[in-house]
Amino acid sequence: MTAETKNRPRRVLVVDDDRAIHEMFNEFFPNSKAGHALENQESVHSDKTSRSHDDPHFELDSAFQGEEALQTLVDAWAEGKPFLTAFVSMNMSSGWDGVETTSRLWKVDPFLHVVICTTRFEYQWNDIVDRLGRTERLLILTKPLEAIEVKQAALMLTERWNASLQEWCRLTEAQQEASDARRAMMAAKRRIDEAVGEWQFSGKIPPMGISDHGK
Repeated sequence: MTAETKNRPRRVLVVDDDRAIHEMFNEFFPNSKAGHALENQESVHSDKTSRSHDDPHFELDSAFQGEEALQTLVDAWAEGKPFLTAFVSMNMSSGWDGVETTSRLWKVDPFLHVVICTTRFEYQWNDIVDRLGRTERLLILTKPLEAIEVKQAALMLTERWNASLQEWCRLTEAQQEASDARRAMMAAKRRIDEAVGEWQFSGKIPPMGISDHGK
């Protein structure tokens, strides 16, 4: 991982219709930047809260419905600041549920890692897998949420996102190098063909493939 990637804020989208959940996430990540939906509220903790120099920097943003989450995701991509992970409530009072929201988010950003937060009685695992498929980009946490579980999930999934980005960059670079090499070989072949053609036209060498029968 490059220093630039390591130091970049790990952007997390919290999707829940309960404002208390958003406030709780700010408590879990006291050094994060609150999202625009909560920017006018007083932070639970002071920004001066100490943290290790090596601790990742999380940046939270908030949405209160699935439709709002989708628009927030689109805007983030337009600004070149994609979210790495989204925590999505399974059951919201109006609009899409957590599974539908996740499905819509993945249509825009297939690299997004998602944590669906649900009670034990809302959905069974098989129901979720049937709708979203089996993927390492999905994690399920049961409510009530515990700080240590949320922090571990955020760290693990954002690390996985960064690792995927590094692998994608490596493959893209390798493909570009291979493409450059093919273009260089084709250009060299064209130069050789042109040179051979000029030599044949001038009579300095016999035409290719025609033997000297006089010998």
